[in-house]
Amino acid sequence: MSLFFSVYLRKTTTYQEPTNMKRTITNAIIVLLLAAANVADGQSSRTGFVPHEFPLLYWPNIVTERPESYVVDENGDVHLYSAEALAWLCSVSNGCHGTWHESFEGKTITLEVDVDMSAALWFPICIDSDFKGTFNGKNHIIDGLQLLRDDFDKTGFFAYLWEATLSNIVIRNGYYEGEGYGNGFLASRAERSSIDHCFVECEMYGGQCAPFVYANNDTNITNSMVCCNFLHFDYDDWYSTSGGIFVGINDSYMQTPQIINCSAIIKKMDWSGDCAFVGERNLGIIKNCYAYIGEIMNCPEFPDTLSRNGITLDNWGCGEIINSYYNSPLRTRNSEGDLIELPLIDEPCQINYGFVSDAVSFDRNVFGSWKLAQPITFDLESGAITTDILLDALNYKIDDLNDDNLLHWCDTVMDFDNQQLPVLCDFVITNIGENESNNGQVLYYPNPTQNKVSVKIESPVESESYSLELVDINGCIVMRKTIYGNNVALDLDNLSPGIYVLSVKGNSFLHRQTIIKTE
Repeated sequence: MSLFFSVYLRKTTTYQEPTNMKRTITNAIIVLLLAAANVADGQSSRTGFVPHEFPLLYWPNIVTERPESYVVDENGDVHLYSAEALAWLCSVSNGCHGTWHESFEGKTITLEVDVDMSAALWFPICIDSDFKGTFNGKNHIIDGLQLLRDDFDKTGFFAYLWEATLSNIVIRNGYYEGEGYGNGFLASRAERSSIDHCFVECEMYGGQCAPFVYANNDTNITNSMVCCNFLHFDYDDWYSTSGGIFVGINDSYMQTPQIINCSAIIKKMDWSGDCAFVGERNLGIIKNCYAYIGEIMNCPEFPDTLSRNGITLDNWGCGEIINSYYNSPLRTRNSEGDLIELPLIDEPCQINYGFVSDAVSFDRNVFGSWKLAQPITFDLESGAITTDILLDALNYKIDDLNDDNLLHWCDTVMDFDNQQLPVLCDFVITNIGENESNNGQVLYYPNPTQNKVSVKIESPVESESYSLELVDINGCIVMRKTIYGNNVALDLDNLSPGIYVLSVKGNSFLHRQTIIKTE
């Protein structure tokens, strides 16, 4: 995000808030004050909970006019080139600042750059209506998305999806806090939609929630992953939550919802016997998926055995669970702080009136690989093959399905706490490391600019060269340079006014920035 451009917007625009927005912000401030008071009194009851410092404003309070980086092409499709542009999309979808509620039906929205959304709270896209368009994140990172649920009854990056198409969305360092029912991080509800190749990394505290989509109604979800650093449910009864570690509910109304080739990795989670990969119930198809929970926090005094559902609580008559796996045993810490295994009865589901096939638990073997509790046989074109290795089982099932849209799995692309869990091999986002974000290492000024922009690398490596590439909104490369120092001025006199993306690449990092050239 351009700091100059953000400050410029704050100083030169005014905003008359709708009544419900005023109430939302007021309640948010009250929530923050109460949270601060509880911390001061040492009254936080959430194990592992660290109070979060939320911004005081929502994005629609900051971006009150359409920014130049929100580009509508001749077909009516939208291209987003900044955090402010993404915020304006939210405003347009919700009818803020004099705009009409826009569902974007028949239109495609494309995120063209990485965006840092940590400057303000996120207000869900289409909170009072349905998003009906296509959103392509192009594997760009949406970083620092913060969700605080108070007086509205939906939350998520999107609120409601209806016959929508989402793909290549990457959310990292997300944070949710709130109460109530139906809290999803990517979306609260997805109905008759398609979601493919998406990744959500977040923490969630409170209510009935799921890190991906809470209510999946007749929607197909494929090739998607969740990594949740901490998952907490606000319920007094340890056994009565309908949250999920991937989705909360997989419902079938008019067509069969499918969750295929997906995974949920939860590093730490408060105990919930009923919380599974799909939480409360499954009326659709769950196929070639796996669930992993690293450590159980805030675990009750357990009896001889506890019941845990690996895939779902209730598999209804039309529900199918096929080749889906869950780790066992689960581990918690004793009073001395040592990791111990929980005495579990592990089942893929507690209630089953549907169809379950090859849904088993997995754990590490003596060689460090993730091993299934029992071997599974796959009927491939080359003949039958049997394996008890989780990674192989996931890939053999893809070969068995013979579906070119499904991605294969690897255990070396991205690591989660040194666990070597399977991740999707062709997931471009799994190659994105901390060095590629490189926030603050490269400075750009002035921005916006009329003719020149200076690029300064704050901590250059001696004798290392850096490549610069400037791309216009059509994806055409308009300038290339190689620099050997830490500072260069780019002459933009010959370029038309508009929005450009400047990439600076070194041996150890890749940094991108939106550059706005004015008249």
